[in-house]
Amino acid sequence: MQNKFKKHDKVKHLKSGLEYTILNNPIKSMRLEHSNEPFYQYTAGKGVAWFRCKSEMEDGRFSLIENES
Repeated sequence: MQNKFKKHDKVKHLKSGLEYTILNNPIKSMRLEHSNEPFYQYTAGKGVAWFRCKSEMEDGRFSLIENES
């Protein structure tokens, strides 16, 4: 399973213009309960972590702005 984004990458949500940092990549052993999909965990740096399914993170609504690797 290839991931579009890596841990610590900076991404931008194209519709809102907000920038986020990827905290964790999708892994096989962790899934969203409602859809059984792998997910990304990300934050805007304000103490809140968001979870979004891999398919939505990688469908074009987010773009890479900085690679921290």
